[in-house]
Amino acid sequence: MSDQLLSPTNIAELASVSRPVVSNWRRRYDDFPEPVGGTDSRPLFSRDEIISWLTARDYTVTTDTVTEIWASLNVLRGVMEVDEAEILILLLFGIRQYLPDEFDEIASAPVDGRLPLLAAAEAELRGLYPIDERNRAALRLDLADLLEDVSPAAITPLLTAIGSAAVGRIAEYADEIIGRFSRSDRFGNVHGSVEAGSSALLAALVRDVEGTVYDPASGIADALLQVSAHHRATSLVGSEISPRALTIACLRTMLSGVNVSFTLGDVLAEDPVPGLKADAIIAEPPLALRIDPTEMLADPRYSHGISSSLGSELLWIQHALAHLAPEGRAYILTSHTVLRRGRNEQDIRASLLTAGCVEAIVSLPSRTLTYTATAPALWVLRNPGPADPVLLIDAREVTDPQNVIPSWLGGDRIDAPHARVDITALLAAGSDLTPAPWTGVRDVDPAAIRAAAIDSTAALSAIIGEMAASPLTPLGLDGLPEPQITTVGKLLEMKVVERVPSRMGQAPEKDDPCVIHAKHLRDQSLPPQCENPTLNSPEETEPGDVLLSTIHGTHAMVDWDGDHRVSLSVEHLRVTDRSALAPDYLALALTGAWNERFRVDSTLSRIRLQDMEIPLIPLADQERVAALLTRIRDIQAQASRLIRLGDNARAGILDAVRHHVSL
Repeated sequence: MSDQLLSPTNIAELASVSRPVVSNWRRRYDDFPEPVGGTDSRPLFSRDEIISWLTARDYTVTTDTVTEIWASLNVLRGVMEVDEAEILILLLFGIRQYLPDEFDEIASAPVDGRLPLLAAAEAELRGLYPIDERNRAALRLDLADLLEDVSPAAITPLLTAIGSAAVGRIAEYADEIIGRFSRSDRFGNVHGSVEAGSSALLAALVRDVEGTVYDPASGIADALLQVSAHHRATSLVGSEISPRALTIACLRTMLSGVNVSFTLGDVLAEDPVPGLKADAIIAEPPLALRIDPTEMLADPRYSHGISSSLGSELLWIQHALAHLAPEGRAYILTSHTVLRRGRNEQDIRASLLTAGCVEAIVSLPSRTLTYTATAPALWVLRNPGPADPVLLIDAREVTDPQNVIPSWLGGDRIDAPHARVDITALLAAGSDLTPAPWTGVRDVDPAAIRAAAIDSTAALSAIIGEMAASPLTPLGLDGLPEPQITTVGKLLEMKVVERVPSRMGQAPEKDDPCVIHAKHLRDQSLPPQCENPTLNSPEETEPGDVLLSTIHGTHAMVDWDGDHRVSLSVEHLRVTDRSALAPDYLALALTGAWNERFRVDSTLSRIRLQDMEIPLIPLADQERVAALLTRIRDIQAQASRLIRLGDNARAGILDAVRHHVSL
């Protein structure tokens, strides 16, 4: 029997079905395997038992190496941190590829004898890291500490899964695993994600460079690996402040067979490559990183000036300029704030403009960076020279920046609002380099304006017809019994409902796309499900959980699919006795106007959950009421769509008038 345990998500992947289907199996079939581990909210099942159950019902069992490796981590949930598990997997991948005999020895050794063998293999593998000896020592992994709380047998499934991986595809498997970690852990995004769009853009910008490419904020080396895929650069150099990110970068580049020279350290505080001159420099540095400017006053790299403690982005720009070869170019991503913020930063921008160092600024689309929705800006920099006009491009509406922006900067026709602005005009405007104010109104397509006006008007007419054709049926609620008025507090005491706490009292990451916020409840539209469960077993939603927000209005809805995370501003309730209370009825009753009398006026006006009243009626009557109110909610959604389409039709007609387009 294997030691591998499967979560419901793993089972869904194995059977090629959705997660809710697995939940239905558990409810419908008495012979569905019982959990053998985990918790009530995060059960784990025996892989062998699940496969036997699926096979007996003629389901096709789909297995792949990445899924097997990911599932093997289930036994480590709550024992290892996410970053520790990620490092462990990459380390084992590296040993498997570079030290195959040592890997086999570790895998076949008695479980109590593995740690010394693993430590010896880590030291030998670290000797191959593409970094100098001093920094290499700083990347040492303390495996005794890493595995302190891990049962010696717990890594057996992981060793088995990695041992079965095809050696020629280990780099591919490693990147897929890192991608899964990145989607469930903000760290992976801040320090780079696998095949990120921002990395693809930076790599595309230097795809024809045949010399040295330097990334001073290389993270997990995603941009440098994408540069290497173009097979033109002769030398790749990276610097990184995080030992963990640099360890991942070393292992990724080694597994991929790409030669990169890395340095470890705080680039802004001390130049790690003082003699380097690069033909191209790319960087996606952290935004708004706090610094101590007093420690940098004597640094010759920052000749254009040092601003406030939040002015790190302009220091990255100056660091790049200090390392450009004579004909080199630097491509740096920053926030838009840096383009226009006043005081000291205005003076630095003016100095850069006067020196002729700014060749172009491009506003990029939101979500270009994986860890924030904030739209970044791309700086194109050159060595000091004539102060030629600066090319400003507003590419916020571009869907494929990595495919078009390099050619635009190379001289091709620019299909986005743009302008070449003289230095004197920019200086007179406070050195504001934000493209939008300078690029004006974009050329319009009369045919597109006409089509938009006609289509939006037709859509408006269609929904008016839909609403007229589906009126609200008679209420049909005669004979409802008198309700028993209870409170959520009493339902909690009776264990009809439970209050699901947020993970360890901590808020999920702000930019995690699968987190339910109050705005989702207001809009009655949930975000996408989480793609992968995290190792620390956060209390993600289960199908049928009720979400509630009482901040500045009361909004509630049922999450019928599950697999979401919940922000601290949202109450997370689970109906544990559905024979007494239907989740959709609870969600609707929570929004009853009678509960407004419990609202407490404060900075955040809200209602105490335990005080909220629920009018209990028999389950069948709950379902009748819920069906009627759901129909009314659908009509409200149609009305909202009607308003939106009316706005579109209005805007389309005004555009036609503005641009003299005949309708």
